[in-house]
Amino acid sequence: MRNLKKIVGKVVSTSMDKTAVVEVESFYVHSLYRKVMKRARKHVAHDEHEVCRVGDTVQLKFAGRLSKKKRWAVVDMLRRQPQLGGESFPMSKLAGSTAAFPPMHPADFPHPQRPAEGAVPTPAPER
Repeated sequence: MRNLKKIVGKVVSTSMDKTAVVEVESFYVHSLYRKVMKRARKHVAHDEHEVCRVGDTVQLKFAGRLSKKKRWAVVDMLRRQPQLGGESFPMSKLAGSTAAFPPMHPADFPHPQRPAEGAVPTPAPER
């Protein structure tokens, strides 16, 4: 059996059914400036069991022509991206609400060096 090409990349999108878009980075030396350059390429890969999430590092295997743009298949999950647990706070609650965050004025905060109104100032210690 022939040796099939395998590449490693990071998942950037999983919005399609059984498909993941994986970005593969490669490095090369520029021929004129002799500087190491980074080249990123996005591959559309087949994800049969829909296990990929955005941020995961996966290994792809060349699978031939699966559809118009799909040529790769997800073979292995190398590293999982940690996800935040729990339910995210809906930003719509913050948009028009003034009860959660009432308007504040600088005079509402006590000054660290100025005594509060009506308080008797303490005399400075003698040296």
